[in-house]
Amino acid sequence: FAATLVTLVVGLLGATALLAAATVSNGLFVAMFGMWALWSASLSYGPNAGKTAGSSNMLIAVVALLSLGSWQLVQNGLAITIELPHDDTRDHFLSEEISNLMEMICGEASDLETCSDELSSLAPPPGVEFTIPGDSNMSGQTAIVSCLEAVCTVAIPGGLWIVKGYWVWQGLTNPLAVMRNFLIVVCWTILVVCLGRLAPPIRTFRKMYTRAMLPAAISDAASFIAAGDAQVENRHVGKDKDDEDAAESSSEERENEALHDKLIHVAAQSENGGMAPMTAFEPRIFRNPLECTWLKLKELALSVHGLALLALGSEIRVHYSERETEEDKKEVARNIEVLKRCSSALMKDEDFSVVASTTEPNDRTDEENGDEAETFSFFALHLSRVASAVQSSTSIWLDAMHHPKYTGAKDAATSYLPWIMGPVTIVK
Repeated sequence: FAATLVTLVVGLLGATALLAAATVSNGLFVAMFGMWALWSASLSYGPNAGKTAGSSNMLIAVVALLSLGSWQLVQNGLAITIELPHDDTRDHFLSEEISNLMEMICGEASDLETCSDELSSLAPPPGVEFTIPGDSNMSGQTAIVSCLEAVCTVAIPGGLWIVKGYWVWQGLTNPLAVMRNFLIVVCWTILVVCLGRLAPPIRTFRKMYTRAMLPAAISDAASFIAAGDAQVENRHVGKDKDDEDAAESSSEERENEALHDKLIHVAAQSENGGMAPMTAFEPRIFRNPLECTWLKLKELALSVHGLALLALGSEIRVHYSERETEEDKKEVARNIEVLKRCSSALMKDEDFSVVASTTEPNDRTDEENGDEAETFSFFALHLSRVASAVQSSTSIWLDAMHHPKYTGAKDAATSYLPWIMGPVTIVK
């Protein structure tokens, strides 16, 4: 916020200098604008470009917006046409100045309605110079008033006094209070953007990532492994295929290729936790905002990453593995079912207890796994471990969503530190 505000103030000062140059000549204005653009563009290069490149376009845009829209007014001044009697003049942003000027022209003894018939003789074309009285925005400036049949044109020459007025004039309905109103609009915009972090949209990125992307990745991996398992069986059976079987096989190959491409994307995207750390910038507001959940989601993304790599590696067994035993088939089928249950639970945002009650967790000890290493193939045993990791991280994540709990100041600091300090604090 502070850096943005400083950049805007520098831009306002640059626009002020260009408007001052416009009071001298068009050539000087164009030359200074070109120099400003070149200087601003130079911020995108050099040893400090990483810190200043973002300010380059902003400086050019702010100066162009303010100076190009006002240089003619600064040069030529104001020209206002009024009809008298004209009660709506009170609604004009120069109503006080015009009223004071007309009263001065007509004389203190005459009101505007009585004086309207005499204006042609008091200020005949091409106009008469008057000094605007009072202590308002235009006070002290020379105005050229030209009246013809109660229609008056008030011309106030331009100059540096308008440039100065851009900074000192005020009022949200005053179009000449350029600098103050611009700063007000920008500050409100920055405030709204900052508050957007505290009030994220209903469909947050966390919801999309945990209920769509990760469940789809788990389901695709399970389907790819199941298809590979069927191919292993078909290869060892070695039965002849008729035309109908060949067409069906071609369709399955295309589906497997599509799943293969998706899993490559999942494996690359979910490395080091994928997009999970970015959910740190969506702290929960109403359900225990002090609990750190993005680290748990990161563990889930890492387990999905391992599953995607295993699924991609399973292609090797389609061509080179021995025929699977019945124990292998049952173990692979069981773990595929576990993965599908996890995918469904994430997609529906079910309670973690549902996952635990509808799956058969692999709760074998390391010693039991070692004893069964000779019973199961390497792939079946490795799939069991990966599926167990996916199930465990899924249960932990859903538990955090449905049963939030405060775990201490350190947990709260871990949750909000990235939000306060920025992405640099996220260690992947």
